Amino acid sequence: MTSIIDKIYPKTQQVVDLVLKEYPMQKKNLRKAKSNLDENENQEVESYIDFLITEGHKIETIAEAYTLIVRDTFREEFYFREKGKYRYSLFSEVEELVYNNHDYMKLYMIGCGLTCYWWPNHVQLRRFFIANIKKFKAQENDLYREVGPGNGIYFLQAMKNCCFKNYEGIDISPTSVELTKRLLGSGFFGDFSKANIIQDNFLDKKERDLADFLVMGEVLEHVENPDEFIKRAYATTKDTAWVFLTTCINAPAIDHLYNPGTIENLEKLFTDNSFVIRERCIVPRVGKSEEECIKEKLAINVGYFLSKN
Repeated sequence: MTSIIDKIYPKTQQVVDLVLKEYPMQKKNLRKAKSNLDENENQEVESYIDFLITEGHKIETIAEAYTLIVRDTFREEFYFREKGKYRYSLFSEVEELVYNNHDYMKLYMIGCGLTCYWWPNHVQLRRFFIANIKKFKAQENDLYREVGPGNGIYFLQAMKNCCFKNYEGIDISPTSVELTKRLLGSGFFGDFSKANIIQDNFLDKKERDLADFLVMGEVLEHVENPDEFIKRAYATTKDTAWVFLTTCINAPAIDHLYNPGTIENLEKLFTDNSFVIRERCIVPRVGKSEEECIKEKLAINVGYFLSKN
């Protein structure tokens, strides 16, 4: 039986139907995920899929992108359970495999965009981000900078919910840069002409304007030197700036390199680099407590708002 939500968002349902053909065990998860989204969120998913279609991606390709993320995650979780560590620890090991692999990266970015709405841990962190950045809407700030905008979902929410004179995104992947540029310029989500997305290495010691707000969504787990990124975040922000970041613990993926192991280890990384934790969002695996996840080495997703004082 076709539900009213399927009639309203037909492209979304087409993608879901194709995903379930390959992974029927995902039916309960996807049905619950869709029903837990509000009207605006469901419309954003539909608009995201419409955007991808205008980019020349078939519905089958979009579904394939999501199943790629599911399949790779299952495989890496199995490896992690067996070996007790992530498969890779060096960026050089995944650079060609993932970031410079255009075909893989294209599917990867599309799939990650859908997980922002269909994975409950990602949904909770996205909502945490939006709820807090709205505090910046009443004041005019100079520069919003995002490191690793990836699929552009966080960047999109920042431009919809904040008030900054300039918005800058920095990503090392050319595929990510192009996808984010096209997403923001598509018109499906509004007028985001103030966005400036560049391909660059955030760690390069070049002179940068100091940011009022810095975002690093799902960056730390992808690097072998998280301490350098936190130091660079401190050095490239104003004294009054806020920093938002998300990362994860015991959450293997094909390109995840850094695993802090515990909440305490991760938060020590921030405080050792002179940041103050202002807000936190800890999201254990569904049905498990934080303590159970640490003991059983199950995934925990986390989001933080940091400041310098």
